[in-house]
Amino acid sequence: MSRPRLSTLLLIKILVFAFVLLVVVADVLPSLVRVSRKKDIEEATEVVCGKILLTRQKALAGRTRYRIHYDYETGACATYRETSPGRWLAEIADAVWMPQGVVISPTSTPTDGYIEIDADGKIENHGVPVVIRFTDGKGTQKSIRVSPAGMVQEIPTW
Repeated sequence: MSRPRLSTLLLIKILVFAFVLLVVVADVLPSLVRVSRKKDIEEATEVVCGKILLTRQKALAGRTRYRIHYDYETGACATYRETSPGRWLAEIADAVWMPQGVVISPTSTPTDGYIEIDADGKIENHGVPVVIRFTDGKGTQKSIRVSPAGMVQEIPTW
């Protein structure tokens, strides 16, 4: 059995198509990778914003006080539920860490790293908005502002 031979013209068309496809993929692929990979600082602000909003919803639904603690040194962000006045129980499965290279600035308020949320969803910080500041290894800065009513807003720079 003999195989039919491909014509020279068909081979040239296949090579041209492959070359064009390769050029398009080489041009588009880097931008797709950049879009799919979030910046670490954006991921950190989204994680903390989400944690604050979710904890606020838990406080409202359970009619109990919650506390979020962010640790400057380890980058951990944990949630605690008040079981009785002055007693706090850690929700271990709820803890998250900042992406590598992102740190929470010690100039954030409150300076002790504790955000307390009342059973009515209000933030206890003596009527002053909570401001959590983030920096990454590239010098990028971002902040989260939490109003006394519990509304969360991302601020691009501080």
